Amino acid sequence: MCGIAGYSAQSENLPSKQTMRDIQDSLLNRGPDGYGDYFYKSYGLVHTRLSIIDLHNGTQPIKDNFGNVLIANGEVYNDLEVRKKFNKFKFSTGSDSESILALYKVYGLDFV
Repeated sequence: MCGIAGYSAQSENLPSKQTMRDIQDSLLNRGPDGYGDYFYKSYGLVHTRLSIIDLHNGTQPIKDNFGNVLIANGEVYNDLEVRKKFNKFKFSTGSDSESILALYKVYGLDFV
């Protein structure tokens, strides 16, 4: 199972990037196959990865061309079907989690 941590702050007392990376390091036992982070204004995300699908290109967080950022832990069983149906969406990885971004772009939160 992957490791996920993040914050969303409404004040200027943001955790430092180093603090978030220290938290990320503490999650490496959850996902030793890779790690990634994303920081923007008052929020940040860190991820450690347990590789199952797209072992080389599935690093998270995944950001699409519209500015949406995703961290997910799980498996999208109909990923190939989603990719085929939404073939105009520019997929940049082979990670099944990326299909969630295409569904979100088309349906918003109604895809859930």
